[in-house]
Amino acid sequence: MSHLMLSRDGIWCYRRVNLTPRKRREIRISLRTCSKREALLRVEKYLTSQPFHCVL
Repeated sequence: MSHLMLSRDGIWCYRRVNLTPRKRREIRISLRTCSKREALLRVEKYLTSQPFHCVL
């Protein structure tokens, strides 16, 4: 998944950038895990629990 990012501390985060003509909005959510496999499961769970307009 291209929206996963590994922080300097070794913690996986979900990062999504939404570009509009006038501003840039970045959503970054800590997944609180060092395991990439667990991060993939947590981001999938987050995306299915949130309304679509909140993710973008």
